[in-house]
Amino acid sequence: MPMIQDYSKYTEEDQEVWSLLFDRQVANLEDKVCGEYLECLQVFSDALNAQSIPDFDELRSVM
Repeated sequence: MPMIQDYSKYTEEDQEVWSLLFDRQVANLEDKVCGEYLECLQVFSDALNAQSIPDFDELRSVM
């Protein structure tokens, strides 16, 4: 059963925190993960990026 996400409940502050944490984590990973992992982040970049909290439905469509 897929996880239900009520995207409308995310606040502007939630989005800002996501952006900050996403950027920090990507910078942290660059010298710790294999190239394939970073390539996958690029493949998913339309749905998984710092600009907004991922929408589960969009992520599923990329898969």
